[in-house]
Amino acid sequence: MSDSTDTYSMDDFSRELENPRLRAVLAPAVYHPTADRLAQICERYRAEPGWRMLGCRSGEEIVGCLGLALGDAGQATIRHIAVAPGRRGHGIGIAMIRHAVATFALTHLSAETGHEAMDFYRACGFAIQSLGELYPGTERFLCTYTTGEDGIAEAEGASGCACRVGAPFVAQAAQALWQKPQPRSRSTAHVGTCRTGL
Repeated sequence: MSDSTDTYSMDDFSRELENPRLRAVLAPAVYHPTADRLAQICERYRAEPGWRMLGCRSGEEIVGCLGLALGDAGQATIRHIAVAPGRRGHGIGIAMIRHAVATFALTHLSAETGHEAMDFYRACGFAIQSLGELYPGTERFLCTYTTGEDGIAEAEGASGCACRVGAPFVAQAAQALWQKPQPRSRSTAHVGTCRTGL
């Protein structure tokens, strides 16, 4: 087996909201992602005081983005999260969440999603609760994560079992893939080195 290594960095993408490469990565996380709809969403990140768009790069390539609505101290809602199709399954999504938790000192994080992302949030240590059919024929789920006093997540999963995941948001599989982040500069933090082909 070959062992290839990619280095990823996380940036604040608030100055790149017009970047077509960012919008292409963001599109799968948007319902009905027309050019106009994507422009409206990016404008909201620019205009709303508590909204932040973070992005993940591998070299110059944008490989992921995470949009947050920051609330009261330590609280945020994930508005959008997406990873480029060829980069999925390598721990980028969990690393972006981990970086956001550390950057904004988050203790409570929530997201609303459909079936397609439920397993991702569960693997990150989120509790999953059905919201029912909010739209005709479409069941939605509330995913919540709260850190415990010891920095360990405590969440009750959909099956009713208690899950304990090392904070911040590092499931055992992700721990095997990601090294601890080390600051690279004031504007860019090193997210981690992903070892693929293991």
